[in-house]
Amino acid sequence: ITETNSLSISQDVLALSLEFAALNLVQPSKNRYAFMLEGLDTTWNDAGNRAEATYTQLRHGDYVLRVRAANNDGVWNEAGLALRLHVEPRWHERPWIRAALAVLGLLMVAGLLRRRARQFRARERDLTLRVDERTRALNDLNEQLEQRVRQRTTELEEEKQRLSATMGSIADA
Repeated sequence: ITETNSLSISQDVLALSLEFAALNLVQPSKNRYAFMLEGLDTTWNDAGNRAEATYTQLRHGDYVLRVRAANNDGVWNEAGLALRLHVEPRWHERPWIRAALAVLGLLMVAGLLRRRARQFRARERDLTLRVDERTRALNDLNEQLEQRVRQRTTELEEEKQRLSATMGSIADA
């Protein structure tokens, strides 16, 4: 921590172990340590005389590792030292990748909507053609029926005239 004040690591690092030391030449075994990773820990971790902090599978983000030590008299260095940690996000967690994926998703949805709209228009054209075709067929059939009605009406008129002539000649007979 005295060599640098920040460290950047990949999120693919499965375990991060940091060792620290406090100089006490009288009784080094009585040194005590405490650490806290701000952004993850809410309280200090008492490491006893073990001068090591280990964290596994840190999520991407910014953290501050704070370390403090107590000498053999039990007097704590309250100020301690701090090391800033930046855990890089994985490729798919980067903001620009997420934005690109969102845009790609929107383009796919827009493409699907356009395809569906084309299908609806094609179906509408097909139905319109079928309706027009059936309307023409009905109009043709209607015209044939009207022509047949006219023909039958003419035939009935002729038959009526014949019957009238026949009835008029029966009285003469």
